[in-house]
Order: sequence, then structure tokens, then C-alpha cells
Amino acid sequence: MAAFPEAKAEGRPAFVTEITKASVPYLEATMEEILRISNTVPIIERDAVQDTALLGHSAAKGTCVFFLGYGPSFLGPAFGIDESRRSPQARDSN
Repeated sequence: MAAFPEAKAEGRPAFVTEITKASVPYLEATMEEILRISNTVPIIERDAVQDTALLGHSAAKGTCVFFLGYGPSFLGPAFGIDESRRSPQARDSN
């Protein structure tokens, strides 16, 4: 309520207009950091922009590919992946 002294003095919640006009840099920075480092949605969808292969599975241009943000492998690998199936870029990143 420090950002809304009038609302506090009147003993009421802040109005939407007061909230949207208020400058609360620490709160804004906190929200930005939370969104930057965390998954805010459980599934991310992407369309393949060219014919490609993902771990040896073909994905034609235009194919909708879903990536899970949460699941059994969130904190560690769910299963082993043979290094020969990885792309050269993925192998170089390890």
C-alpha cells in the first residue's frame, strides 16, 4: 500500500487506475525476472519452418511441434539419448 497512500488513508483498496499509473520498480523487476527464468505455461508450441529431424524423427515443414515445460524430466533426464542421434550442434553444446 506504500504506492497508494490515498487508498491507504481512505481505508480502501487501490483503484485500477491507481495501480496502473503507480511506479513500483522493485515489483516490476521481480515480475520480469520471474517471467524470464520460469516456465509460465506448461506447453510450448512451435511450427517447423523447414523440413528437419528431431532426435531421428522427421518433422516436415509446417508440422506443429509441442514441447512440455513440466514433467518427469523437469529436474533430470527422463531417459537416455544415444549421442549419435543428436545433431552436431547439440553434441557441441555439452
